[in-house]
Amino acid sequence: MGIAGEFGTAAHRDTNRHAWGLLATAVSSSRFSGKGVKLAVLDTGFDLAHPDFQGRALSPKSFIAEQTVQDGNGHGTHCVGAACGPKAPIGSRRYGVAFGADIFVGKVLSNQGSGSTSGIIAGIEWALTSGCTAGVPALPHDERPLYEPRRRDFRRLALAHHQLDHAQAGDLRTPAASPAAPYRGNALGGG
Repeated sequence: MGIAGEFGTAAHRDTNRHAWGLLATAVSSSRFSGKGVKLAVLDTGFDLAHPDFQGRALSPKSFIAEQTVQDGNGHGTHCVGAACGPKAPIGSRRYGVAFGADIFVGKVLSNQGSGSTSGIIAGIEWALTSGCTAGVPALPHDERPLYEPRRRDFRRLALAHHQLDHAQAGDLRTPAASPAAPYRGNALGGG
């Protein structure tokens, strides 16, 4: 007999309608859409031509010299999808949590997946001054010595501004094409 939420249970299997993470976190049955929430994704950017996001408002900004917000890596697009993917994506099951949220994309990691602490802090400050009340920060897994200080910097700035909630959507080892799999606690409020 399995424990509720244990991997391998029905809550951790995709269905025709939902990615497993939405089932495991009960997002699939939530009445919330993220409407009215400004959500910042600070990562490798976003694929501006992604068919599931055509016509959706997006506030992009690059903090990487000589690179636009266009995602040449795929991980940032994956994170945007996990956090804010549409309720009814084209030809796919639902994979995003806050389908009604306002999306702010800060490119703080290059197309190669690297970035500076100062660039990530600049992205966090941009998200805060833009009024974002939720965020997915870039925390590169391949830079272990920098991982924890960046996470602490993010939390300190969020606490100092009393407005940014931390919602993490994975690490750079997550394939960009994999279904979005949000962690517990990522279900965003809003109408």
